[in-house]
Amino acid sequence: MKKNAIVLILAIMSFLLIRCGNESANNTSEQTGNVLEDTAVYNQYLSAGAGYASEAGKVLIKNLTEAINSNGPAYAVQFCNTRAIPLTDSMSSALHLISLKRVSDRNRNPDNKANEQELEYIELLKTNMQNGEAAKPKLMEAGYKITGYYPIITNTMCMNCHADKSKIDSKTLAKINELYPSDAATGYAENQLRGLWVIEMEKKK
Repeated sequence: MKKNAIVLILAIMSFLLIRCGNESANNTSEQTGNVLEDTAVYNQYLSAGAGYASEAGKVLIKNLTEAINSNGPAYAVQFCNTRAIPLTDSMSSALHLISLKRVSDRNRNPDNKANEQELEYIELLKTNMQNGEAAKPKLMEAGYKITGYYPIITNTMCMNCHADKSKIDSKTLAKINELYPSDAATGYAENQLRGLWVIEMEKKK
């Protein structure tokens, strides 16, 4: 009988320890849950990401403008082919980000092809814009990082290389066809969604 009682006591103690352990784990999970559920924190990351996207965009536009002014749009296509991705990579390092990139559903460079999750948001933004809504950024949280998706809208300068083919300078179009035989990035008008800046930020503890 004593032996059975001891076994029963040990079983009860084990159950209580496991239960307490689970409750502790649940409490920890609640304390370290999705930080973006806090509106103020969400807005802080959203604003920070917008700043990074704006800074990267300014650097890229500055370099493209200099390329166009020095040797024309065809040279700018050559610049994008060799320098655009290294430039964004260096910006990512300078801004201390996990990563910074441009993506599109109609990419020119294969390295800028949007993944499934990015494509979903691009399609949602297009639908929203067709309904007269503004293209807004959003954040996603996963593990140790916060990812921001920031819309890229076409402007007048973009039309040098991304307009309908009939409106692109023949030398520029020839250079596009030479460097990007699978190009899908023409046929745009101004104020259309070109793609996204994708900003990966480390989640602060």
